[in-house]
Amino acid sequence: NMIFNLLGTPTDKSVGQFERDDAKRYIRCFAERAGEGFASKFPHVDSAAIELLEMTLRFCPQERATVATVLDHSAFRDIRDPGRETKASSFISLSFEKEPNLDEALLRKYFCGEV
Repeated sequence: NMIFNLLGTPTDKSVGQFERDDAKRYIRCFAERAGEGFASKFPHVDSAAIELLEMTLRFCPQERATVATVLDHSAFRDIRDPGRETKASSFISLSFEKEPNLDEALLRKYFCGEV
């Protein structure tokens, strides 16, 4: 409900793109509503940061900004140095991503092991 209060409920088009039928049924249980939006929830936050949130936090993955778009965003202008960046030579897969009982505590444990 907190997410729907912020973003609003997903459109029928977005729900139709969900992979799991149980997720589609669950989402359709909620009354359609518009969200409050990030700016009203976080009035003290810079507009560039709000824009980043709006670009990336979408129900439908196809509607989310790409990594390249996000990295080129003005919010990173003063802290990003593309000349120092490297690109992985292959897709990165973390062994714990397929863990069937991945909860917050276990995820934290795995993250600490990676870092």
